[in-house]
Amino acid sequence: MIDYNKIKHSIPPIEAARRYGMVKHGFMRCPFHADRTPSLKLYGDHFHCFGCGAHGDVIDLTAGLLGCSKSEAARRLEADFGNGGFVSPLGLAACKRELSRCRNALAPKSPGDAIANGYAEACTLDAWAGYLLDAGASRDEMRLVEQKTARLMEGLRG
Repeated sequence: MIDYNKIKHSIPPIEAARRYGMVKHGFMRCPFHADRTPSLKLYGDHFHCFGCGAHGDVIDLTAGLLGCSKSEAARRLEADFGNGGFVSPLGLAACKRELSRCRNALAPKSPGDAIANGYAEACTLDAWAGYLLDAGASRDEMRLVEQKTARLMEGLRG
């Protein structure tokens, strides 16, 4: 059973926003309306959008960022922050960080070294994730980057 109060009190909205989205100076683009400039302010225990008036807790924010129900958002938060185990990254910012690490790990160490399997894909996905962070991404584009990133990371570990 999910303990909603524990989730709300133990996970700051800014941490969920960093994992599932892109945060700058405590602000982010609001997932509840077509936001061209960051208008959603993240506070210690809640968020507020100065563009559309959306207001809520970490579960509400996660549901908006992931495009899912509040119960699904709570389960995801519990999985990602509750047990400390590895969960594939979700959100473009998290994918970008993981792809940069993969690219660096797979990069040739000297000019004569062979190019490792996955290096070109890591470079391409890293650039694409960066572009989508700047330009904005649809949910389908975000899911595709997440899936490809998770597959690439599994290959790096395996």
